[in-house]
Amino acid sequence: MRSEIRALCGFREAAVDDAAWLSEYLREHVVPQTREHERLAAAVLVACRERRIEPPTDERIERIIRHAVNTYEERFYTQTLERLTPSSRAALDALLSAPAGDDASDRAVINTLRADAGRIGINSIKDELAKLELIRKLDLPAYLFAHVQAHELELYRKRVAVEAPYELRRHPEATRLTWLAAFAYLRGRAITDTLTECSSIRFTASVRKPIAG
Repeated sequence: MRSEIRALCGFREAAVDDAAWLSEYLREHVVPQTREHERLAAAVLVACRERRIEPPTDERIERIIRHAVNTYEERFYTQTLERLTPSSRAALDALLSAPAGDDASDRAVINTLRADAGRIGINSIKDELAKLELIRKLDLPAYLFAHVQAHELELYRKRVAVEAPYELRRHPEATRLTWLAAFAYLRGRAITDTLTECSSIRFTASVRKPIAG
């Protein structure tokens, strides 16, 4: 019956090569845009209709999506690692350790970067400047994420934000350093925005301050 329906509608049964093509299609054209499962699954169904292929089962679609995401991210991690200099790699890994002379793992440098600015004041501005200097010393290449969409970097930033330093150390080097680089890159931009806002507030306050006499 299914074969008759396929023949009537001009569709054919999906083959192994079709699954490979669907995974590659997702990896190249859809995964860079989104990681939302519903959108990825919808893209599979649209591609099947366009190629006149009977849609795979939900379980098979899940495998196709998982393979596409994994291969995309592994390639991205490898490319990012290749763009990092040995000194940048070492500096990124150092974020997961405590400062020299401090053996407390809960005081890893990454936790300093994670901390919010808090209430605006002289001390918080100094702290933010220190964080920004720390990020600059990572010496990340200016072109490192030139063609990467913001939502993807945010995805990696969130992974760093929720994992403890010892958990991050367990990831393969390419994965770990890509996540850390994305975190530092976005953190640097956020800190710069905070400092700009602080400067604006202080300038406005100085302008509004009444002149003595």
